[in-house]
Amino acid sequence: MKAPTPFPRGFVLGRLRTEHAHGIPGAWTSTDLPAEGWFFSYPSNEPPAIERDPQTGAWVLVHGLCLNADPQNPDTPPARYLLEHLLIGQDAFYHALDRLGGRHLILQGTPDFLTVYNDAAGTRSVYWSESAQVVASHLALLNEVHPHDRRNDAQEQRASLGTWDDTRFAGIKPLLPNHELQIPQWSTERFFPRASNRYTEWSDDDRREEFRSMWATQIRNLRTHHDDLVMSITGGADSRTALSLLLEFADDIEFFTYTSAEGDQSRWGRALAMDKTIVDQLMTVVSLKHQYFRATEQDARVLDELLPVVSRNTPHSHGRWLLPFYYQNFGHRQPIHLRANGFEIGRAHWGVRADNNTFDALKGVYWAETRTRSTGLPEEERRRRFEAGLVDWQWNGELHDYHLLDLYYWEVRSGRWLAEVFNETDIAFDTLLPINVRALYEISLSYPPVSRHGGHLFSELINDTHPVLNFFGKNDVRNLYEQKRDESLGGADTPRDAHHLGSTLLLTHQDGSETRTARTDTVIMIPKRHFLAGATVAREVRVPTDVDRSTLSFTVDAPYGNQRGGDNFRYEIHVDGEVSACWDGALVSRPVRVSVDECRPTTNVAVVVRALRDRQDIPSWENATRASVHHITRHRGQGAATGAGPMTSIDAPCPSMPRGS
Repeated sequence: MKAPTPFPRGFVLGRLRTEHAHGIPGAWTSTDLPAEGWFFSYPSNEPPAIERDPQTGAWVLVHGLCLNADPQNPDTPPARYLLEHLLIGQDAFYHALDRLGGRHLILQGTPDFLTVYNDAAGTRSVYWSESAQVVASHLALLNEVHPHDRRNDAQEQRASLGTWDDTRFAGIKPLLPNHELQIPQWSTERFFPRASNRYTEWSDDDRREEFRSMWATQIRNLRTHHDDLVMSITGGADSRTALSLLLEFADDIEFFTYTSAEGDQSRWGRALAMDKTIVDQLMTVVSLKHQYFRATEQDARVLDELLPVVSRNTPHSHGRWLLPFYYQNFGHRQPIHLRANGFEIGRAHWGVRADNNTFDALKGVYWAETRTRSTGLPEEERRRRFEAGLVDWQWNGELHDYHLLDLYYWEVRSGRWLAEVFNETDIAFDTLLPINVRALYEISLSYPPVSRHGGHLFSELINDTHPVLNFFGKNDVRNLYEQKRDESLGGADTPRDAHHLGSTLLLTHQDGSETRTARTDTVIMIPKRHFLAGATVAREVRVPTDVDRSTLSFTVDAPYGNQRGGDNFRYEIHVDGEVSACWDGALVSRPVRVSVDECRPTTNVAVVVRALRDRQDIPSWENATRASVHHITRHRGQGAATGAGPMTSIDAPCPSMPRGS
């Protein structure tokens, strides 16, 4: 098999060809652009499409996988489609951008200026440097074309994908989704949202019909130009939605699922085995060209051979244990890999609610994300970077009816993470998210948070296309009947989060005696009979036992909130029996994100509810303390250990500790 080359499907946009040519791969082609002094370099087998208007001098360049998803103009090539709309006006051009799918770079220009765009979720990474006068597809590529100073440890934020725009090199920044890079000003401007969500007032039926129509238009254009398609499927909800919408094209797609070795009883092994069980169930009602791959069958020596190239493609490690599998099975073909990422942008992650569309809530999420991933930035510097990002990326302007946390998840969490995941797997295939059309994200965000938390739109899309697929469990081996049956019998199994929680609630009474109660859900609360000052209820959150050092992140979500109800109970995070963080259960009326760094296999982490006053036998106070622990993620530790032991951060204010805590 031919050895992989670095920076597949990449590009370099530069101004000084003689100065920058030494860092551009030798097999690439360079062409002058219709803008004075600018050139564009690309792999010779992947030329861009350029459309020009001789009367105005306007031009558009499209590079990469770009698909027209506009049902009204389904056959117009993307570059021509964009230029036609640009000649109408800039707003029309933005409207056209909203209806393009794929993974691509777009340049809009005249002889005097350039504007750079990436795809809707930024899955084509774009990095830029004003000092170098260069834009490139990969961080390492830009630095090879024009070297920059590497940040020191305190500045680097090793896994900097949780920040607005930090990278490992000072002066190199990413382009975030929904923003344009204007050259020669070298400034970024937000172009979305431009108005309130256009779909909010549409009927549910009309929204779903529009969604299905754009999705199908895009896939038909994909099949017209690409005949080698593969798709990975799992037992999750997003995979199920994508499968249901693609089944009419299933004859043209090869499906696969990776699973664990027989008898693997690790937590990860059990999760992969659950995927296989659910996919087996799906195969009883759908006919697919499908195969399973065992994750443990991969040759570690292959990964060692791939790492020198992969490490240039992306500075971060995402799923490298899968790379030998991908490369050995698909590297010789280089198909397009369809994935079901992107649906999560519309799922109201990070506790999106109608009452927390605030900068305080946004800062809380930023604080939790950067705390998990930082390697020593002082708190004041983190605060400075947060406030600078609000200005640099125009969060302080008009965002209409879009929720701050939704946009942050879209632009920063997905926009920075997904691109690097795909840069890593580029050695085997290009990647397409069929939902990666800005108008499809708009539709998914047009529903209220309570509907999005429950996945209403996506379940309805399955019901529209292949209703039987809703019958099988999503991340649950039981079908809907079995789930309903078990719930009525009081023996309901739980979401995946419950498997990361202890199986009992530990109630510590006023006198210090203890009682354990079995729980199979994600709930923690103080029973009304035992709501006496000093009593506590604890629920363990399990840390990984198969790695030496890890980070544990989760959300404690309690619906109660009453500004007059403070000092009655509080939530605490205990690490090895000590209170490491806490917040008032009544005054903080939103989900709280928690991160515990530097966990060891022996570390004990627990969520605790503590009664501060006697409220015995009052049902409303029991209900007030009721919370769920979910969105549990466990990451392998990154970077050098600090030696300081576990460290906890939360995105909520911590009150002073009363005596006796």
